Amino acid sequence: HISANISNAFAISVAIVSKAEDGSLELGPYQGSNRDTGYRLAYTPGAEGGLELLGVSPYRSAVVDLYEEPLKLEDGRSHTLLWTRDENGEMIISVDGKELLRVTDRRFGKEFGGFTLVNRGGDYGVQNVSISGSKM
Repeated sequence: HISANISNAFAISVAIVSKAEDGSLELGPYQGSNRDTGYRLAYTPGAEGGLELLGVSPYRSAVVDLYEEPLKLEDGRSHTLLWTRDENGEMIISVDGKELLRVTDRRFGKEFGGFTLVNRGGDYGVQNVSISGSKM
């Protein structure tokens, strides 16, 4: 994780190489100094619903939106994930220029305190993390 002031409207770009078909990768902005409140984008290789946008808090998490088709990025190439959120809470998530999710969610109205990345047992390469709307 990294502490950074990230505005409520942001753009996050990440290059990901996924090398194994197990585990999952989660990433996203968190609020305050506590990393368990905010948004998480969870990728689970090859699973139906393999890309989930979650709203998380200390005692629960909720699926905000879900890409219902299997998403398989294990081809040895780098894939660019782009996640944008505007001032009205509309979020668009695309992979390699293909829009996969579009949803409006306003559960987090304040700025975010940082960005987290969690590997849950997979084999991933992460490069070129860029966050627009941040003051690092």
